[in-house]
Amino acid sequence: SENIFTDLLLSFSFRKNTRHILADGSADTLYCLNGVRVLSIAWIVLGNVYGILYQDPELVDNHVSAVKMTQTWWMQLVINTTLAADSFFVLSGTLGAYNFLKFKTKAGKNEEKDLRKVMSLKEYFFMIVHRLVRIFPCYAVLLMLGTNLMPYLGRGPRWSSDIENVKVCKRNWWSNVLFISNFYDPDNMCLPHTYYLSNDFQFFLLSPLILIPLLINPKLGFTVIGFFLALQIMVVCGLNQGINGNVLKLRQNNYWSLIYVKPYSRIGVYCIGLGLGYFLFVCDRQMKFRK
Repeated sequence: SENIFTDLLLSFSFRKNTRHILADGSADTLYCLNGVRVLSIAWIVLGNVYGILYQDPELVDNHVSAVKMTQTWWMQLVINTTLAADSFFVLSGTLGAYNFLKFKTKAGKNEEKDLRKVMSLKEYFFMIVHRLVRIFPCYAVLLMLGTNLMPYLGRGPRWSSDIENVKVCKRNWWSNVLFISNFYDPDNMCLPHTYYLSNDFQFFLLSPLILIPLLINPKLGFTVIGFFLALQIMVVCGLNQGINGNVLKLRQNNYWSLIYVKPYSRIGVYCIGLGLGYFLFVCDRQMKFRK
């Protein structure tokens, strides 16, 4: 118990954590993905800063200039910022597949053909627990800030309207905790941007349906990936036929609640990441790219 207490205290050590963050990492680290993360985050920040030009035009003083700006070629980067979130789903799937296949290969289970031996229910349970331990503490702090402390963190003429989501959080915070906020009353979601975590966790729960076939029979695994890709395309196209929605008007025609935040609109992208993770695993990261 003393060692556990010591390790717990050391987990808050500035020196230890700084050294860990700046370390080169293990031989299995996919360094290129860090660059993808940085570029994707920069893209999202750019879109959220300038997205006001077409999402809330009443807040812009010069409407004529705003309209002209949205018609420039570089503004297309802003208008299509919603695609940046998909890059994180690809990254999540890539790392999930790559790490899973690496672990199974090292464990010597890659030769198993029995699904129950490849992954037991106990192993699946501990995978979920490990995932929750990694993401839930920070997520819980964020929910606490959004539910209780946000009203005290700013002020101004628009602050009262900007923190309207606090009331929603007090009512629907539990759906975030259960990672079902994208299904339960999505139009009144606590911290709407956290729809990503709900989707990502739901994909994580479903990932063994693809990872296990990829391990024991890659052709079957890629067939399942193709199925989910086709499913996403057909479902999204079918639903959008009835509402004629688009990302420029997220909150209109139920596009947000019916399509944008739902897992069936993102599962194909996540599956692409799983396929990429398998590809990197098979190639053992031996591909060389010109600088």
